[in-house]
Amino acid sequence: MFGAVEQAIDEAVQSVWVTIAFISSEFRFPRSGRSFFELLSAASARGVDVRVLFWRHDERTAVFEPDIFAGTPDQFSWLEATRCELSARWDRPNLGRCHHQKAWTIDAGTPGGVAFVGGMNLNPRNLHHDHRDIAGFHDIGVEVRGPAVSDVANNFVQRWNGASERRARDGRWGGLGNADLGAVALVDPIGSTPVRIVRTVDHGLYGRESSAAGGSDAVGERSILALYQEAFAGACEAIYIENQSILSTDLLPLLGEALARGVEVLAVVPFAGEAPARNARHRGECVDLFTEIERLATRPNFTLVGPRTDQKGELVDIHVHSKAVMVDDDFVMIGSANLRDNSLNHNTELNAAFWCQATARQLRAEISEHFGVHATPLQRPQRWIAGIRDRLDADDAGLLHTIDARSYGAAR
Repeated sequence: MFGAVEQAIDEAVQSVWVTIAFISSEFRFPRSGRSFFELLSAASARGVDVRVLFWRHDERTAVFEPDIFAGTPDQFSWLEATRCELSARWDRPNLGRCHHQKAWTIDAGTPGGVAFVGGMNLNPRNLHHDHRDIAGFHDIGVEVRGPAVSDVANNFVQRWNGASERRARDGRWGGLGNADLGAVALVDPIGSTPVRIVRTVDHGLYGRESSAAGGSDAVGERSILALYQEAFAGACEAIYIENQSILSTDLLPLLGEALARGVEVLAVVPFAGEAPARNARHRGECVDLFTEIERLATRPNFTLVGPRTDQKGELVDIHVHSKAVMVDDDFVMIGSANLRDNSLNHNTELNAAFWCQATARQLRAEISEHFGVHATPLQRPQRWIAGIRDRLDADDAGLLHTIDARSYGAAR
């Protein structure tokens, strides 16, 4: 993922627009060893229009502060000292929410334009999966071309033009920090795979006046949730989930209905549960959601697993940070949104969904190899998931390990 992003930025001729959620000062791109700021400053020095949207957090999200480039006085001093050439604006969401989008848009509006959409943060652990010295992250992103690139770009346009801090003295940086953007025109289709860009945008953040391309009005947007609901309700054979969380009030009942129809459901999540799930479990919160997961697990066609790797004789968790779903080898969605209520209703999120059986089957085969489980394009997804469950019962499913739903999120 990051190798492809780095190459695209090095080849950019017109524009590089990026939305950032979390960024570690230790992150380096794998091809050259450059930092985020070095890579983008080099593109700006070539005359490329380089703009970045950073999340400015509030006191309720200050726990994330070490990994947020929030535009503090020290960070502005560093930008000045390094003569950083990129341009930036800072954007603050509603109280207690997160600007969680992770999207890279290069040369949007041109035939060679490309966008990368996913959940990967700029963190060294995102560069490792199953490594002899570190158990990293399991994550995924998608590269899109054609008209969908303009949709990703116009999300940036709306957020850039409506960024909450854009008029503050410490709310912008660089020569283009004061300049708004116009709408990005659609380009001709490339290939035959239909792609739809969907979002979560909280109410009141952006009006139509903030975007020359239109977009969400003051009531916000919930198109990610709506598309998940449609896909789960229409599932006939199999639902495959890779996600950091499955604590969704809106989606767990739909999974239950799918299981009752005979649909195979495989959910790949962090083995010990993500931190918010563990915190909720120990504080006695979200009781109904944990009970619903336990109820799903009573169905023989529901499988809950987490990846772990053997390091020096000890099983160590590989953190699942993916936000990906495949339904019936017909529908795939990949992006930044976790399957929990804040991501699907409030945090700022961006996903790419596509409909293409051949691409879905190829992705399923690649994921299977990743976990040490064989799959072929001709194997039906229902039988594929059932086969994984059989191998789990035989303790032969590669990195995957069964999670007891009754203890999901209980480990500290």
